[in-house]
Amino acid sequence: MRTLMLVLSAAAVLGLLAGCGGGGSSPVNPGGTGDLRGQLTGVANPASFQILVDGSPTSVTPASDGRFTIPRVPA
Repeated sequence: MRTLMLVLSAAAVLGLLAGCGGGGSSPVNPGGTGDLRGQLTGVANPASFQILVDGSPTSVTPASDGRFTIPRVPA
């Protein structure tokens, strides 16, 4: 009986691990680009902030509500 419980537990763990393979609807494009969207919150004037990517400035300016989109960000 104890061996059966051990085998069933191991099968359940393996089943859970096999089910964690992602399965998202969007394919991954290694080496590609994508749009990055965000929002500044908790600041008085979001439009006065500069958005940086990897420490480099972008030409993107946040909207008055703090929302921004950076197009074609490398993967």
